[in-house]
Amino acid sequence: MYSRFVKRYACAIFGLAKEEGVVDVINEELLGLTSIDNIKGWSSIMDRHDVTFAQKKRWIEEIFGKAGIHVFVKNLLFMLAEKRRVFLLPSIAEEYKRLLIEARGGINVFVTVPDADTIREVERPLKEIVWLATKRDPVVRYVVDPSIIGGLVLKLDGRVYDYSVAGHLESVRMVLVESVLRFRREVL
Repeated sequence: MYSRFVKRYACAIFGLAKEEGVVDVINEELLGLTSIDNIKGWSSIMDRHDVTFAQKKRWIEEIFGKAGIHVFVKNLLFMLAEKRRVFLLPSIAEEYKRLLIEARGGINVFVTVPDADTIREVERPLKEIVWLATKRDPVVRYVVDPSIIGGLVLKLDGRVYDYSVAGHLESVRMVLVESVLRFRREVL
């Protein structure tokens, strides 16, 4: 539901940052803010209905004004606070990072593996394969999820390629269920 807002905010701030030549500065500040967002309660306080926008604006000025945060980021915070959407900040930072990587000719690759050892095994060949397939430099982010049992799940350009043991087991289960249902229809 909020993905359109995330994309809109990220595209807007990326466009401004690109015009001013400060894309890396904005990226670093957004990443820094996402770590602040993890501080318990910060976004929930900023998204409260009973706190006026004037109070929120004053808090943002006090907290981030002294830190010398870029005016684009500060204005984004003002807008998010006014609309009670500060909770979108981590997603906006992630989308901004994606736009930055793509603007530099790269491609985002998300890989889910069952353990850290698998990362070491697949890192180099995976980058080579993605580069050969796309002719773009891959920026790979790994997530360890033991529930996939083995193999990996690759997300590339919005498509998911499931080469996990759990994925194959699920496929087999679906075929078996379909066979049983077909058999029941034929017999009954």
